[in-house]
Amino acid sequence: MSLKMWIFSVIVATSVATVLASPCSMQNRTSNLLNCITGIKTRFMDNDAFWFGSQYATRCPLKGASYDPKCTNLRPDTADSFGTRFFQSSAIDSLDRYLSVRFESIGRNYTGCGTTYTWDGKERVNIDVDPLSDDVETPWFVRNTPNITWSSNATDYYTLIVYDAGYMICHGLYVNVRGNDLSSGQVVKEYHGPKRSFILQNPYIFLLFKHSQPVNVTAELKNVILNPNWSQKWPIYDFAQNLNLGDPVAVNWVVVTGDEYGAAMSESFGLFFCPDFSTKALHRVPRPFFSNSTQLSVWLDVTMTTTSLNYPVCCNKFTFGAGARKLDPIGNRIYHTADVRSEAIVTYSIKKAGFLPSNFTGEMHSIVTMDPDVPSPTVGTQERPLLHGLFINIRDGNFSTGELVLNYSGPAPPDNKPHYYYFMLYRHVVPLNATAMPWYSSDPSNGRYLFDINRLVSDHNMTLVGATWLRATTDDYVTYRLVAREPGNEASLCAKYPGYSKPCPTSGSTKAFVINNVPMLVVGLCNIMFMAFFALH
Repeated sequence: MSLKMWIFSVIVATSVATVLASPCSMQNRTSNLLNCITGIKTRFMDNDAFWFGSQYATRCPLKGASYDPKCTNLRPDTADSFGTRFFQSSAIDSLDRYLSVRFESIGRNYTGCGTTYTWDGKERVNIDVDPLSDDVETPWFVRNTPNITWSSNATDYYTLIVYDAGYMICHGLYVNVRGNDLSSGQVVKEYHGPKRSFILQNPYIFLLFKHSQPVNVTAELKNVILNPNWSQKWPIYDFAQNLNLGDPVAVNWVVVTGDEYGAAMSESFGLFFCPDFSTKALHRVPRPFFSNSTQLSVWLDVTMTTTSLNYPVCCNKFTFGAGARKLDPIGNRIYHTADVRSEAIVTYSIKKAGFLPSNFTGEMHSIVTMDPDVPSPTVGTQERPLLHGLFINIRDGNFSTGELVLNYSGPAPPDNKPHYYYFMLYRHVVPLNATAMPWYSSDPSNGRYLFDINRLVSDHNMTLVGATWLRATTDDYVTYRLVAREPGNEASLCAKYPGYSKPCPTSGSTKAFVINNVPMLVVGLCNIMFMAFFALH
């Protein structure tokens, strides 16, 4: 490509990017502020822009405020725009400047919903809030007080309100600000970031008012805006009217959806929405035993507790300490198979989405554990997985009432590929018949192969309400089990291990471990050969 052609292509690409960008992108609002403000006015009055507008009646047909936290709405009978929600108005003509809102944050560094994010020490995130873009942020990245600036006159006073537009909660209030320096004003309420705990795109609005004289915010007025009750339909309007603030001169808003950080914050206040995030994680990998519309409503915790373990394989020795490991479906981690082996003590707990504590009185559940990634069509497929455990008829959320039909069998994938091992929680009304369960398998004598999970669900009108999983791949413990089952294939199975030979080297710690543990190894191999015959895969 010639230099002229290259320059031309760069110019075209830059021009296209500018045209496609929001009118309020940094570049576009600098070159055409009027176009940006006009767009803000239009969106401000659009009653189809946000969840509390025209879409609310469809999303929350029962309306109200108590039956579902996701449908809490101070104005359930009105399809609101920002204008009607805050100012009883169908038009807003007072906007004359841009309100710049910029957030800075490090990368994710928190624990929530059973997963932990650790900052790498390098990632920095800068967000220039653009009200006309399609950007959706999460609570972690907008938790800190943003840098807020606007075009100002030194002689004027300004009041800034930060508000959760959906749930009508004040997130910041600064009055009598001189110029555009927030620190010069009176802090009635310090900014606090959204604690959005579920997956719903909710706007947080920044409203700037200009006034020529300082205002006095009485205790009564503070209560109007900081603690609105259900009889107050327009708390911001009432507050502004009482102080003669008029209409705002600038507005901006950021749309935020939930993350695990927000969910952890909300849980401390008695609201639990982690199933939203296990649902999102579940749909990363589509499977034939759940639909695209599956929405989990219960969080299933599975904990594997194991004793310490030492085992020799392929002229190497391996040691694993005792521990309790809670599955992390959101983190989607790969577990060492020794840590989640068949001998693990498996414990369960469940929590419903919504208000805590959860109530499971009168409900019945069953847990099906399965591997849909088996590489043998006679053992398991995507549609009919290999069954790894079956625990049925758990009543009232009390796991001591359940019937253990098939003990948990740990993973041992033979094909060097990560397998998913799902623990699926189903709700049903009619108890399952334990003696009939093996007949959903292609081989009732073991009850595990080609388990027809979809037929089981259909026959008993079961609903998938919770799920967790682990991933595992071929590792040294799998090799240990394979060698125990197929001693004649030891050489090929161990070829990838450095230092392997037949017999094993007679020097070094490996020899000492193997010789000192020959009786244990022989007994262990015999036991594992017997178990592996039934439990491998």
